Amino acid sequence: MMNISLSKIKAGRNIQNDCWIILMVICFSVLIYGLIESFSVQYNDIPPSILGYRMYVVHGNSMEPTIMNGSLIIVKEKEVERIQIDEIITYLCHRSQEPCTTHRVVGIEKWINGSESEVGFVTMGDANRVKDPVLVQSCKVIGVVKHIIKPNHMRIISQWLRTTVKLTIFFIFILFWARIHSKKSF
Repeated sequence: MMNISLSKIKAGRNIQNDCWIILMVICFSVLIYGLIESFSVQYNDIPPSILGYRMYVVHGNSMEPTIMNGSLIIVKEKEVERIQIDEIITYLCHRSQEPCTTHRVVGIEKWINGSESEVGFVTMGDANRVKDPVLVQSCKVIGVVKHIIKPNHMRIISQWLRTTVKLTIFFIFILFWARIHSKKSF
């Protein structure tokens, strides 16, 4: 009787371990799929922040050659008081078709508004010859560009992620198939 109950316990543990592995693989697949989709989605609003970072796909050539049209940029939240001249910022811009704009800070203006001090940023695209006509208010700043992934690199990453998802799904199928056939052999 001891042998039967121990074998049942071991079989139960194997099934439990397999379930955890399958659950982890599914969660990893969903995460990878989400990353793939985030590369191809054009954001109409501010995307969610993950540990203070946001991803945007750049549409336009005002920052070329620094940021090419179609590049993926990773923007990190930063206190506006710590933003310096020559940093590239992403900010809300309701005057254009795109909800956000990414330009370089070429000047900082500070003033006192009642009892509070305000900060505004003079911006300009690297490909532009003139500064942007509107001062960027500190409340409109989303963050500072930390990483730029060029369009040709994005294609490579996207292909790799799609292959990874396909392999993960194939692995889950093989795991289920092996589990079903191993039960039939007993």
